[in-house]
Amino acid sequence: MKKFKTALIIILAIALVIAIILLFGGRKKEQVVINGYAMGSVTTFKYFEDKAFDLSAANELENLISNKIDNSEISKLNENLTAELSDITKEILEYSLKVAKKSDGAFDITLGKLTDIWESSALENIVPSENILKSLLKDTGYKKLKIKKNTATIEDGMKIDLGAVGKGAACDVIINAARENGIKSGIVTVGGSVGAFGKNPNNNKGWTIGIRNPDMEIDDQTLMNILIKDGFVSTSGNYEKYYEIDGVKYHHILDPDTGFPSDAGLKQVTVICDNGGLSDALSTACFVLGYEKSKELLDYYDAGGIFVTESDKIFIIGEGFEVLDK
Repeated sequence: MKKFKTALIIILAIALVIAIILLFGGRKKEQVVINGYAMGSVTTFKYFEDKAFDLSAANELENLISNKIDNSEISKLNENLTAELSDITKEILEYSLKVAKKSDGAFDITLGKLTDIWESSALENIVPSENILKSLLKDTGYKKLKIKKNTATIEDGMKIDLGAVGKGAACDVIINAARENGIKSGIVTVGGSVGAFGKNPNNNKGWTIGIRNPDMEIDDQTLMNILIKDGFVSTSGNYEKYYEIDGVKYHHILDPDTGFPSDAGLKQVTVICDNGGLSDALSTACFVLGYEKSKELLDYYDAGGIFVTESDKIFIIGEGFEVLDK
């Protein structure tokens, strides 16, 4: 009888444990959501610890690297042709220059004046002439940007613009700040860049990230979903930002060889890798290069890519992610 009671107690205890697991284990862990604005884009950070956090790291980065903020390090460089750099600005410039070199100049952060002329021309409803663009191209070229220790120099007439890396770099600094504050996992979105880190408490396989359909006007329409663990995903497309001139839309990703919007046969490129700013830079470089020429670049960086052509073909290359549906 005593053995029977003991066995019954054990069975009841096991049943209680199972009931608790079923009751609470299947529940999704509640997340904290912080919304803000950084690098000219809507920014969202979701995490799961009961800790206070804000997006100040991204705002601090913007104050360093934005050419639209008067006292930023990049604005000082553009104005004075030389500037002392913080470590983070130096790091961003250095990997930007490396991507420029590895892409044979398809990615170039010295196109600031070309971006300016397209913006001002759009306001006047006039397409910049080929002669004007050729003239401005003389003052571009990533090889003219020099970095020695923490000092950067450029040539007279140049203008640095880090818009093509800023959103991804903001993901980097937000995640680094979160980790320093004891946050173990989360996912951040800054415009077209996404970063995820740590174990997803609601999905032990990883983080699901939707890739936008480039033909959809509504942001929540996805082309496919992918699964990643720790990593970053950046997308560049011909729909994200454009200049409308005389009823025609000209996308903002310029070809450093011509000064006109890139025409490499792509609607959209998504790059997956282990660095936010780098994923941002690579997605721009690949958009300018086109699919075939991008393969070697992504292989060098051990990055994955999803390409959507103008004829609606989809090419998927690389590792580090899993396509859930398409």
